[in-house]
Amino acid sequence: MTLAEVASAMAYLHAHRITHRDLKPKNVLLKSASKDRRGFSAKVSDFGLSQVLPDTNRTQVRLLSMAAPSMTTLFTGGHIKAAHAYGAMRHTVRE
Repeated sequence: MTLAEVASAMAYLHAHRITHRDLKPKNVLLKSASKDRRGFSAKVSDFGLSQVLPDTNRTQVRLLSMAAPSMTTLFTGGHIKAAHAYGAMRHTVRE
């Protein structure tokens, strides 16, 4: 459930053309939530590197190499970078 909350938060940001640009376990906070069976909910934090993308109808498509997403120019919106960060978090976190 915690990683699903993070994924939902990132989907919300991307729907509003905002990229977080620093998603990592350290930037996911747990807030007390008595209505949640776990007793907490996850909140994405630290928007210091976030960026609001311009509203354009153009989509850039470039060939992606095996390089880390931070080393390549990617699709508009940073979705690939967020997916890479989410995958890295999923690999290191056990639910």
